[in-house]
Formats: sequence, structure tokens, C-alpha cells
Amino acid sequence: MLAWINGNLLNYSSVGKSLGLSHVTLKGYMAYLNGSFVTMELEPFHFNIKKRLTKSTKIYCKDTGLLHRFLKVSTYNDLLGTPFLGASWEAYVINQVFASKSEELDMFFYRTYSGAEMDLVLARGMKPVASIEIKFSEKP
Repeated sequence: MLAWINGNLLNYSSVGKSLGLSHVTLKGYMAYLNGSFVTMELEPFHFNIKKRLTKSTKIYCKDTGLLHRFLKVSTYNDLLGTPFLGASWEAYVINQVFASKSEELDMFFYRTYSGAEMDLVLARGMKPVASIEIKFSEKP
């Protein structure tokens, strides 16, 4: 189920209900998956502004090979034809940035309720340093 929602907001209550688990139990399982580097949750970036911001985390599979296996994507051509291509690419890029960034930088995403969003925000403390929009396209 996590493979299907890779790159999207994680609603513990909704996913827990689908699996027949309480949101508390699911949070415990997610803590285990995050701690064992199977998944990663990206927190929303927010500071004291007047816009309403998303408060849920986004979930990413750390291993895109496993992600593709769970989604039954076995070839590059299959990947190019799947609706999961964008989310898969986003997970790959975020994992590469995470592996190569300095430890003083924290990673977030940014999204308002009105739809404004940024896939990745690198911040030092609560000061944004860079923002990155991730797209898989031949013509970015």
C-alpha cells in the first residue's frame, strides 16, 4: 500500500483504516520502517506566515528498486508507461539529495491548501536555502 502512495501525503487514519489498523498502530509500524531506512517521511516546511499550510508528511520509499518491484514494474519501458513514473523519479531525486547534502541542511516540502507547492525545500534551521521542483520530462 505504501508503494501506491509513494510521493504523496500520508494520512495515517485513512491508510490505517484501509489496513484494519488504528492510526496509533500504523504510526508505530511507520516508525519502524523509517528507522530501518525502508521509507522516509518528509515534513512540511512552515513558519509563521498567514497562509494555511499542509501539516501531513509525505512518504517516500528509500529504495526505488523495491518500489518498482512492489508496483510490478520490471523494465524501463514499463516504468515509462506507468502513472507512477513521476512519483518514482521524485523519490529517487529526494534520496540522492538526502545522501549528498551537508548535515547542517534539513529537507522539507512546501504546500499550501490553495495548491502552491514545492517538492523539496532545503533549509538551515528555519531559513530556506534552496527550493527544488522535481519533474521527469524531456523538456523541463
